[in-house]
Amino acid sequence: MKKIIVLLVCFTILFSGCGFNSGIALLRIESSTKTSWKQSHEYLKGTEKRTLFLGGEPQEMIIEVVTEKGEIDITVTGKSGEEIIVLDNAETGTYGFTAGGRISIKVDAEEHKGSFEIKKADS
Repeated sequence: MKKIIVLLVCFTILFSGCGFNSGIALLRIESSTKTSWKQSHEYLKGTEKRTLFLGGEPQEMIIEVVTEKGEIDITVTGKSGEEIIVLDNAETGTYGFTAGGRISIKVDAEEHKGSFEIKKADS
């Protein structure tokens, strides 16, 4: 029985992307792929993390943020831990950056109402 549970957990992790959530989210709608992450919420407080896999060549990426209330910080780091872009208390807007390979995204929210999307600039 334990082997079956372990296999199911591994299967879920492999096919649902890499992520971590620690906090409270109310009325959240979320979707993610290997190269994008999109979320809207009525209330978000805490930390969420995802890893995206962009391929070997650097690509133009964008972060679209809508802030109706509260605060949201978004940090994108590269494979070696270098910060690629840091948005502190991000306001509504579109922010660009260039990255390739594996990137990590960390979202810290404090009573945030709104949305964010990280995706390739051409999609």
